[in-house]
Amino acid sequence: MRSAVLRTVVLASAVCAIAMSAGAPDSSSAPEGAGAAHVLGLIRVLGDSSSTIDGSVRIDVRFKSATKGTFRVSGAITDAGSVAATRRVSGGRLQLTQMLAGAAGTIRIRTTRPCTRAGGTWRVLSGSSAYAGLSGGGAASGGGRCVSPAYPAQAVYKGVVRTPPPAPRAQPGEFGGATSQREEITLDVLEGGRTLGDLRLRVTTQCDGPPTIQVVLVRLSGPYAIGPDGTFSIEPQQTFWTGRVTGRFTSMTTVEGTAQASTKVTVSSTNTTYTCSAAISWSASVPPPAATPGTYCGFTNQGPSICVDVAATGREVARLEVGVVVLCNGRTTEVEVKMVFTGIPIGGNLGFGTSSSTLAGLISGTGFISGLLDPNGGTGAHGSVRLQLPVFDLEGTRYTCGVGTAQWEARRQ
Repeated sequence: MRSAVLRTVVLASAVCAIAMSAGAPDSSSAPEGAGAAHVLGLIRVLGDSSSTIDGSVRIDVRFKSATKGTFRVSGAITDAGSVAATRRVSGGRLQLTQMLAGAAGTIRIRTTRPCTRAGGTWRVLSGSSAYAGLSGGGAASGGGRCVSPAYPAQAVYKGVVRTPPPAPRAQPGEFGGATSQREEITLDVLEGGRTLGDLRLRVTTQCDGPPTIQVVLVRLSGPYAIGPDGTFSIEPQQTFWTGRVTGRFTSMTTVEGTAQASTKVTVSSTNTTYTCSAAISWSASVPPPAATPGTYCGFTNQGPSICVDVAATGREVARLEVGVVVLCNGRTTEVEVKMVFTGIPIGGNLGFGTSSSTLAGLISGTGFISGLLDPNGGTGAHGSVRLQLPVFDLEGTRYTCGVGTAQWEARRQ
């Protein structure tokens, strides 16, 4: 016969060192044929490849007359074309305004030099098409004289030019959020706000046979361009896996999209192959969504209480205390063990999880806790707790126990 529940023993974690996703199927308990999670690789992203001009240039101009000529530019810009110019001599200075019309656009420049010298300066006045926003300038030499110019005449302009960086399409940083399966998704927008870095999410596919689920782990390493309309579309190249990840930045700090996955799994015992697929939606933001701060309290299905303190930031469980009932010493004694965890990060899916084998007072064994908080300002939370093979001393007696597991629910107080 079991004895009555003994005095509660409290085991507390000093540091929560191992983070786990909450609210998702555990691949270790997947049915036969589910196997390990697959890693998705990328081959294509739809977008543009806008670039910035920034560097040294040399412009060689050949004037056929005072108003017409040709040019060739090298360095940070490579182009050639025609020149249309206007001259102005005033105050002992020659000013030449020139329109360089090349294959990629036009560049309007102005050179200025004293009539008593062969050299002067030049600067960019404006640019069009590929040269829109161009600025810069440098040193000028050669060209026509102030008085009685002779043609053809050669001029060389050397200097530095640049265009402003393209406007960002998203705020740089790590975006975080959740999928429609309540899994966490994270993606990085790189410096400049026009390129994706890493993208990570997990898709649980449904199979048309006994292996009911198959997990696809998506880990993509950029860079991948964000299109002019703020969209991207990424497709894999895998013989055993097909799918697509799309996204659209609805603002500088928010993005939403879809993920599709289709794979096949073979059950070795019957040598039967099944198709597994899923289509999910997702959304993310920077900073990631935060949980509603406060204290959430409730009970497990074993009866003990649980209280979860969500920090003011909404991104950390500052403290969690929960009780688990385990059978000890040859299943003759029932003990309620209270575990205390601190400093558990909350993911973008508002899930949290950790484990610890260093609970204060625990000689051996491991405690696990995981949970999901309600999104969009919700006031509920639920999850599971597990205490595996604990050994501890209580009032001079050593207790060697089995495994205790429970589900829990809590509401914000």
